[in-house]
Amino acid sequence: MEKVVCVTGGSGAIGSWLVHLLLDRGYTVHATVQILNDEAETKHLEALDGAPARLRLFQMDLLDYDSVLATVCGCAGVFHVASPCTIEQVQDPQKELLDPAIKGTLNVLTAAKEAGVRRVVVTSSISAIVPSPNWPGDVPKRENCWTDIEFCKQKGLWYPLSKTLAEKAAWDFAKETGLDVVVVNPGTVVGPVIAPRLNASMVMFVRLLQGCDDTYENFFMGPVHFKDVALAHILVYENKSAVGRHLCVEAISHYGDFVAKVAELYPEYNVPKMQRDTQPGLLRVKDGSKKLMDLGLQFIPMEKIIKDALWYPLSKTLAEKAAWDFAKETGLDVVVVNPGTVVGPVIAPRLNASMVMFVRLLQGCDDTYENFFMGPVHFKDVALAHILVYENKSAVGRHLCVEAISHYGDFVAKVAELYPEYNVPKMQRDTQPGLLRVKDGSKKLMDLGLQFIPMEKIIKDAVEDLKRKGFIS
Repeated sequence: MEKVVCVTGGSGAIGSWLVHLLLDRGYTVHATVQILNDEAETKHLEALDGAPARLRLFQMDLLDYDSVLATVCGCAGVFHVASPCTIEQVQDPQKELLDPAIKGTLNVLTAAKEAGVRRVVVTSSISAIVPSPNWPGDVPKRENCWTDIEFCKQKGLWYPLSKTLAEKAAWDFAKETGLDVVVVNPGTVVGPVIAPRLNASMVMFVRLLQGCDDTYENFFMGPVHFKDVALAHILVYENKSAVGRHLCVEAISHYGDFVAKVAELYPEYNVPKMQRDTQPGLLRVKDGSKKLMDLGLQFIPMEKIIKDALWYPLSKTLAEKAAWDFAKETGLDVVVVNPGTVVGPVIAPRLNASMVMFVRLLQGCDDTYENFFMGPVHFKDVALAHILVYENKSAVGRHLCVEAISHYGDFVAKVAELYPEYNVPKMQRDTQPGLLRVKDGSKKLMDLGLQFIPMEKIIKDAVEDLKRKGFIS
């Protein structure tokens, strides 16, 4: 039992890295996912070294105590990573953020106590440290600083509120029951992603490369590499001298510092010019994470964090090239579908990146996605395209999958025309330099019989589905 541990949220961006490093250290890991038969949650975990022998996957709902208890039974330690994470506006903060964070944390701790778990590591956040506008400007914001709860309520900052209340609930529980609890408070977690979905910090990073000039005034204290966050969790679990909270950033810095470094390293991207002082009242400190440094953690510096993170935008290209090389070397029959911006009614419980982009457009976001758009396509058509190229042996090579090659400006204009009641920004039509508009851009799929759903219906289906599910009103 000593080397058996549980990781809640094991399929997520931080959880996947933690599972990976725990398996490397010889631990047996109980990792939780939301849906066991969803390969997007399980396949990357099952592919990790050591997984076949020492990884057990559990389907868990944070608000279902029995499912939580079943996961932690037989474990010496628990890493409670699972919690909803978004800096976007949400429709129902209580249901989407507060209940899963607070009640979910208490369910995990209660189950851990009942199961005789020896130590619980709770993943909190710098969002339980900032925003703290009344903190003295000449005093570093370290582990003794807490987010201002009333400020969050007044400003509608629901994510920091959820992390703060969840962490406070964890400390209250530990005090009342004697459960051994220790906390890690990561900053903006960036780097190579093991999981197939991006976390909120990596979405922020991609948006920065696209020219987004948000300063994240209330959400930033410094970046940290995924690997270092995972190592921090293991260090505080294995070192019984580790107590209390542990700020986890490579240095306390401003978002403006991070942006300047990205622009310096990658001038070819559309990184906006920005003032360096973006976090009012935040004192820069090189050894802000001194407690973790004293445990032996040598933080990966900002430059390498950024360089490692930038591999994500290249990953699709490199993965496809690797697939073609493998097919050429082995003779395996491989065919490829290259979807555009996939929009429409969503069957899965979470929105994909394209639908998050669409929601943000309805909220007034004026990003042009200069390097990331060739045209929209309906979810149904993408699925049909995959089936068509599988069933038709004459289908070979790559298959562009968009209803037409178009600019993001064309898409935005159509959304504004159909839904003037939303805050859709005015935008020039030519948003993708050098991209020629072509009506039959997906001719290979059309020749296989695919009749693409037109842009207008794609948009209408997406909006109505978002309304129905409460993502927009």
